[in-house]
Amino acid sequence: MADQRLNHARIALDEAVAAARADGASWQAIGQVLGMSRQAVFKRFGRPDPHTGAAPVRAVQPLIAATEAVFTDLANGRAASLVERMTPVAAAVLAVRDMEATWAAVERADGPLVRCRDLAVRTPADTGTELAGGVVVATTLECESGSWHGRVAWDGWDRIAGILIVPDDRPGLPF
Repeated sequence: MADQRLNHARIALDEAVAAARADGASWQAIGQVLGMSRQAVFKRFGRPDPHTGAAPVRAVQPLIAATEAVFTDLANGRAASLVERMTPVAAAVLAVRDMEATWAAVERADGPLVRCRDLAVRTPADTGTELAGGVVVATTLECESGSWHGRVAWDGWDRIAGILIVPDDRPGLPF
């Protein structure tokens, strides 16, 4: 009985920390509430599962669908709707006007988006990028007369950490 209660309390704490991070709370702020240093909080709740030490198991289908939705939103003039799904850093760096300008350049070059194809999840080991528990979903953006590389980096809480759109013939992608 006590073991069950302890397990439920650990799960509730894990969920509370994940919710706080999803709301933009820093490791420092969470540490202050828990009476721990930011390093200790990150070590416990950051990358590996605090109970097993294993990397978190990610549900990839929702991320694949969410990635397709990101590019569909861009293609349909809804870049502003993406900001609420971004990390604070990504929202500060990826201005709506810049995303709209990038998508306009894609359409000028190759026409409107027809579909996203070959969507695939790539881990940090695949990309050579540290994503703090996140993954990248890569796709080919098939437009009316050409194609582009499209990638969305997702953090450990399924928030957009980065968006990449580059011509199909560009080598050495950053993620």
